Amino acid sequence: MRDYEDLPRELKSKIEEICELDPYGLSPKTLYKNIYTSSGSYVKLAEIFEVMPSLVKAIKEC
Repeated sequence: MRDYEDLPRELKSKIEEICELDPYGLSPKTLYKNIYTSSGSYVKLAEIFEVMPSLVKAIKEC
């Protein structure tokens, strides 16, 4: 797993945008770690984390 700080800027920006809208104050690092370490299909994880499947794919393949 890559360190959050080492992610491409575009991917970090997408994660940060999502977290800015989170009513519970989820941190970008936590969202990244949770998605990266979770198992399941991209679609299922996208439903669980309320993000686009393309973001899950980008995180998993990074």
